[in-house]
Parts: sequence; structure tokens; C-alpha cells
Amino acid sequence: MKLMMIILLVVVGICNAEINYYNPIPFGDKTEWARASDNSAVGEWWKKNFTKKWQRYEKLAIKWFNSIDRKDAMAFGLYTHDHGVLKITGQCFPLLPEEPKEVTLEFMKKGKWKKQETLPILYPGWSVHFRIENWDNSQDVPYRLRLGDLSSFEGLIRKNPKEKDEITIAVATCNSPNDDEFDTRLATVAALKAHNPDIIFFGGDQNYTHDEATNGWLQCGVQFSEVIKNRPTIIITDDHDVGHGNIWGESGAASSGISGAADGGYMFPADFVNMVERQQCWSLPDPFDPTPIKQGIRVYYTDLNVITLKPEETAVVSPYAATTFDGSSSSVVDLNAETITLPSHNLTQGVIVTYLGVGGDIGGLVSSQDYHVEVVDANTIKLAANAVDLANNNFINFLSLGGASGQTLTPDPSTVVDILYYYGDNVYAITGTGTFDASAANFPTHTTGEVANGTAQLTWRRTRFSSPVFSGKDINNIVETFGINTGSLRFSSTASNAIINSNKNSLDFGFDNTGDKVLFGATKTGGIFINTGYVAGTTSNTEILDYQLKEFTLKDTKVLSADATLDTSVGNSTSLAFKPYTEGFSGKFMVEIKDNSTTPKRQFSEISFLCTSDGASILFTEVSKIYTDVVLCDVSVDIVANNITLLVQDSQNSSTVVYTVKAIHNSILA
Repeated sequence: MKLMMIILLVVVGICNAEINYYNPIPFGDKTEWARASDNSAVGEWWKKNFTKKWQRYEKLAIKWFNSIDRKDAMAFGLYTHDHGVLKITGQCFPLLPEEPKEVTLEFMKKGKWKKQETLPILYPGWSVHFRIENWDNSQDVPYRLRLGDLSSFEGLIRKNPKEKDEITIAVATCNSPNDDEFDTRLATVAALKAHNPDIIFFGGDQNYTHDEATNGWLQCGVQFSEVIKNRPTIIITDDHDVGHGNIWGESGAASSGISGAADGGYMFPADFVNMVERQQCWSLPDPFDPTPIKQGIRVYYTDLNVITLKPEETAVVSPYAATTFDGSSSSVVDLNAETITLPSHNLTQGVIVTYLGVGGDIGGLVSSQDYHVEVVDANTIKLAANAVDLANNNFINFLSLGGASGQTLTPDPSTVVDILYYYGDNVYAITGTGTFDASAANFPTHTTGEVANGTAQLTWRRTRFSSPVFSGKDINNIVETFGINTGSLRFSSTASNAIINSNKNSLDFGFDNTGDKVLFGATKTGGIFINTGYVAGTTSNTEILDYQLKEFTLKDTKVLSADATLDTSVGNSTSLAFKPYTEGFSGKFMVEIKDNSTTPKRQFSEISFLCTSDGASILFTEVSKIYTDVVLCDVSVDIVANNITLLVQDSQNSSTVVYTVKAIHNSILA
């Protein structure tokens, strides 16, 4: 077995709120660092003109962004898969207002692209993030990130290389291009492709453009896209990635403003730091503990395990086993050095052993007496009479050799430090010397006690990831955030309100004891849905209410509302589009109209309609028209661009009146 564990320090989070993609100050304007953050990739970036000498990075970035062929706007993607979870990050160039703001993840299945999920692009930073559970890593799977019909990026999710005897890792760091060049790593990329590593690790300083982080990250990603798209990629940040020259971090604290952030804190705002770490580190395996550090800066410390299993048996020695040695041999017992040579002894520092002499004790030792072990190296030990002597390096002085071979040192089990092996989500200790079978067919799965594996004994110790245990009736009331399943559900609070939120596509509620039978829920787009298949045990979600409170849907009918202002100084008609005619071919409008006079005149109209199945025309009946003084407006129904549309026409031929129109549409669903 070969086990590689890469310990990482790190983060990410995803905002579900409605996104303003052209906010010019997404990091606020309280400090010069906030105002300087990512200027080339925020606001109306395509219009910006940087002329200051110190704005070199901004000027180069805008020139580059404006030169991009829009079919390349979906810049690149990267991923990892670990413990059945695939995480993919897609990175876009800054987008123009008319361009799509959602990315669809697709996988190639049976020769055809199949949609997995569509998610909004996040701002600032222009990144998008997909998390797929229960991923089958036994085969290669092509993937595609599609930015609407504008642009796409393709790569390959590699299978777990468990059939290989060796794992190849490429390590890169400090790979920013020259300031005014954007493709300066051609030779490096060619070499990487030739070596075809299983994993690529970027150790930081992907960006030397400091405050223009999106620009720097795009430079790095575009240059290396041909290699990162086709293999797991590990990326962690360093000082320059978050705008620092050297010292940075300090558990998330803000710098007090000392030159060069010499106090260790972050100069740039927490939202900027979170953006950088989201862009670069989100695709890492989930952090062990997602609790943010100071300023709400999120974390990304985790591990990625790549395991190759060799079919042959592997010899192991239990640290609990007695060690037998020849006490009469001067090559084993060194009287001058006060050492005992025990090849691959597996004894650990401080373990208590019971000595048993055979044919005569080693001078200075007493048979059946306990001693404390000093580990000199993997093959050599010393002995001390007690813990105090061990701490003070006061070891037994061997006066003479023992009388025979077959002498033993037997560890006290209560003092042994386990030798641990990780299999899947379980941790096992070697408690019986022998050989274990490392083939997948004999992969240990037991979660209690000692079980033979091959001729060795493996004892289950714990799960790899510990679960907290709460006692008492209350969880401490100062807990700010309670995360479930790596942040998929969060309980948090502010000074004024309690919050439950999720980074998933929906927040679902159900009552089935299997935990997956949903009755109702809310979606990240703001809608409230009901599962009409709940009783039958199926899923048939219907959005009953939108976040604007403009649409209410029952099984056979939908109620929609809309309002408009008809300003006759601009024009004497307006229209309100409600829904595609294909959703329902009949319905009713209730319309209230009032003018802006001192004593407003009012009108109420009802219209019932039936449209032809091809949407070519509408038959309607004006049920009633009630008004306070005169008829203010004529109302009618039409199909405009395939939508049922209410038309409002001024009847007074006025050029000064402003009408307020409110309409309710009750539709019978098709």
C-alpha cells in the first residue's frame, strides 16, 4: 500500500443571494485596500481607462480582457475527487452585461453530453462551483463547462489510478507570468504534458498582481489549463495571492495598517480574501472543520488521499508484540554505548517493557522488572529505570552480557502508541504481527474489535472523522454557526435575527424516516415548492410561490400579478406580459386603473379569454367595466412573443395624465 496524505490549510463559501454583477465596489470603500481590490474585473470593467503609473496591472488587465474572443469567455476548469466527492471549479473571464451568467456542467455518457447541473456565476471573482456526491472514480469521464451558447471548456475527470505502483505528482509554485505577457509557460506546460502526472500541486503565488487578483488568477489558469483540466489539481494560496509582499494571515485578523502588514494581519478586506480562496481553493476536498476564522475568513484545511493497492501481502510488526533478542551477543548488547540493537523493533518512545532474561540476566537488568524505552532509532533502544530517569537521560548501565539468546522485552499495552493504517473512513491499529493482504478484495471494513487480515490482526480504533457529542439539554448559546455536512446546512445568528441557510440548490423539508422524502422546500432562486408526489413516494416538485410574490400556483391554476405605469406624456399605451400561452389556454384578468388627479378617477375591468391552441388568436369577453366618472382606458388581451399579454390603451387622448395599472391574472393550467 502506498498512502499519500497532503495536509492543506484552507476554504470556501458560496453566496446564494441575488447577484449584482456590476457593483463597482463589491468590497466596500472603507479603506484604500478595499477601493483598490480587483478594479479591473468589477463594475463596468470594459469602459475603464487606467492612466496612473501605479495602475500598470489594471491597465494590462483591461487591455487583455477586451482582447478576449468571447467564445473563450469560459476560461478554464479544475477539480479534485476524494472519498466519493467530486468538486469542480469553473473560472470565467469578466462578462459583459448581455452575456450569460450561468454555467452548466455536463458529463459525456454513452457518447452524448448529459446535463448534471446549472449554477449561477459568483461575483466578484466570476467563478462557479459544482459539488457532486457519490462519484464513481473507477473510470475516466469527460466533462464540459458550458457558458450558455457563448463559450465552453472541456476536460477529463481521471479515474483513481489504483492499478499503478507509483503515483506521479508535479509540484509548481511562484508561476506568475511576466507583467505584460500572458502565455510565458509554454515549455513548462509541454514538459508537464510529456510527464503526464497523476496530480498537480500548486504551492502558492499563482498571482503576483496583488490587488488585481482575478487578473492574476486568470493568467495562471489560462497558461496551465491544458494540464489542470485533465487531472486532480491541488492549489493553495500564499502571500502574493492575497495582495501581500511577505507576512500575512494572523488567524484572519485585519492588519492595523503597519507598513507591509508587519503585524501579520490582512491588509485587504475579508471579502477579497474569501474571493481569492474561493477561486483557487474551492475545488479542494471539504475542510475537516469549516468554521471561519477572524473576520469571517473561511478555511480550506483538509487532506487528499491517493491510495494505490498492491496485491502482494505486506509484512507488519505489532508494537504490542514481545521482542526477542540474543542477550549474550556483543553485537546486540553494547556495554559501552548502553544500547540494545533490535532491527525494526517497532517500540515507541516511553513505552514500558517487561524484561525477561534467559540463562542469566544482562548485568544491570533484573528479570521480570519493568523499564522505560528510549528510542535511539528504528533499530536501537536504551532503557531507563523509570519515567524520571528517562526524562533526564539517565539510562541503565549494562555491566555484562546475558547468559543466552531468546531474551524478551514485552510492552505494557496501556503504554503502547498505535501504528495506524487508514482504510476508507476507518482507522485501524496493528495489534497482531504478520502480513496483511492489501488487495481490494480484502479491504478491511469492520468497525469494532480485532479481525484477522491476512495473518496480521487489525483492530478498529475510530472513524477517520470524529463526530461531536453534545450532552445536556442545551448547546452553548454562544455558538455562532452550526454546520452540517461540510456547510450544506448552516445555523447562524446576528444581533437581531436567527438564520438557517444552505449552499445547496434547495433547502428541503420532509417527514419520512429515511430522510430523503421531501414534502416542501425553498430553492436558491427564491421560490417555494411543494412535492405533489409526496404521498406516492415520488418527486414532482411544483413552485407555488416566487420570491417577488408575483406568482402563486396550485395544481390546476396559477395566479399572477403585475403592475405598470402609463405616462401619457411618453405614450398612450402599455402592456404587461404574464406567461407563455402554452401554460394555459384560458383565464381571467382583473384590472384596476386610476389616474393621478387630486381626486383620482378609478376604473375596474374584468376580461375572460380563450386562446386558440396554436396561439394565433384570442377570443375574449369583457365581463364588466366599472368606473367612477369616465372610461379611463381600454383593456384587451393578446399574444405577444408567445406570452399572454394585457394591453392598456388610454381612452382620453391625454398627454398629461399618469395612470397606475394593477392586474391579477387567474389562469387555468394546461
